[in-house]
Amino acid sequence: MKNLIIICSVLFTFFTKNQEVKLHGKYKMEYETKYKEQNCIITFNDSLYSRKLPNGKTIKGKVTYWKHHISLKDEKTNLQMDFAKMQIGRDTIFFGTTDVTIAKNDSDTFIDSARLIKLK
Repeated sequence: MKNLIIICSVLFTFFTKNQEVKLHGKYKMEYETKYKEQNCIITFNDSLYSRKLPNGKTIKGKVTYWKHHISLKDEKTNLQMDFAKMQIGRDTIFFGTTDVTIAKNDSDTFIDSARLIKLK
């Protein structure tokens, strides 16, 4: 009986192990002010994404999964978008954009705010 309890405990722990949450699918990206011309459709595939701008240009980037937040970094730019990891799974994800060339102690200052709206 004791062995059965141990086996059940191990199996329960193994199957309920917290899976890493990843971004997948299409979202509409809407900036509020400064970067409104960057409004676009963004497609996530695990740790990579691509943004299709209204002018037809495609921007690719990388998704970095941290412990409590997620960072999106476009290739060949100095802008980074950050949002809380707990927002994944919601229909709307709010995020802020920072300039990574600004000194580290000032990096909490957002240049612009925006949102990702899940497309069905």
